[in-house]
Amino acid sequence: MKPAFSHHPEVRDVFPFDTDGYTYLNITVWNDIQISGHYVDTIRVVDGDNVTSLTIGPQALKPDGTFVVEYAVGSVSGTPTVVVSARCTISGYGPTTWTGQIPEVVSLIHLSLLMIGSLVPLLFFKKHRARVLQCA
Repeated sequence: MKPAFSHHPEVRDVFPFDTDGYTYLNITVWNDIQISGHYVDTIRVVDGDNVTSLTIGPQALKPDGTFVVEYAVGSVSGTPTVVVSARCTISGYGPTTWTGQIPEVVSLIHLSLLMIGSLVPLLFFKKHRARVLQCA
């Protein structure tokens, strides 16, 4: 009887996206098999000194052997660098991690407020200047 060897899980991609000023990560993980007792059980996200371990159960695999986990980062300022890794119940943490920056995304609400805040003084100045010219 041959022993069954498993591969380490791999974090294949991380896609950051923004919803109403709140940042999320879609984390794509590959694992060779997901069966009872052998599956990815933890996704670790390291952001500077902040380490978050997401405990997950067995996931349904796509035909290419991947699955996606969503992680809510929260409000992001600047462009922090994060490292994402996956842990298998048998193989442990794999050597293939994803390292990248999460961009700060300005929400449409903040952008609209910025535009209004910029236009109001211009309109006021134009109206005030017209009154000064009339008085002269």
